[in-house]
Amino acid sequence: MITSPFQPAPISAQRKRVLFPALILFALSFILVKVAANSSALFGAKFDESTLGFYRSLIHDSTHVPEVCSEGDGRSVVQKAVCGDFYEKLYLRVGVGLIPLVVVLVFFEVMKALLRRIYGGAEVRFSQDAMMFSGVVTEPTFVTPDWFAKTFCFKCVSVQIAGREQLVIHIPDESGDPRPGEALGVYEQLHWLGHKINIGAKHTPHVAVISGRS
Repeated sequence: MITSPFQPAPISAQRKRVLFPALILFALSFILVKVAANSSALFGAKFDESTLGFYRSLIHDSTHVPEVCSEGDGRSVVQKAVCGDFYEKLYLRVGVGLIPLVVVLVFFEVMKALLRRIYGGAEVRFSQDAMMFSGVVTEPTFVTPDWFAKTFCFKCVSVQIAGREQLVIHIPDESGDPRPGEALGVYEQLHWLGHKINIGAKHTPHVAVISGRS
């Protein structure tokens, strides 16, 4: 029985690796907040409000509800209309204010979904021992990790394919370090931003695989 190097997918480790681009997205999303906050299409009037000013006014409006809106059922039709308009705009401004948080959460979820898809595809072929081809680890063993490896928790290993040139195989970070002369098998090939990515692991013929899930 062999433990699969592709399960479980390293979600926590990936979250730390994509934290920096997430922070960049978080900062840039405040530009969207400023654009939306000054949109006449959303709020019915043209404003020229800074992002900081928007959040200050949002906090003020959230903590200073018009007195007429707390009078219960004794309000007139006009008062109810005023309160309805106040809350409608307040909820809309809250939604605009949450744009940076939503952007970051969506980014993390997309990255997690991609990670699971990448590791899951390789896991299926590994569990079936469906190796595409293999190569022998060279000396030096490791090459500089590319953006794909850094984002999805792989390390890049140089291998020599019989009768072909050397190429790079991406193996999971949490798998053991291969030694020169060992065989690595490729179990999945992806096309990522115009580059072919070979995903593999140490090749050991086996009958069954333990997924590694707890």
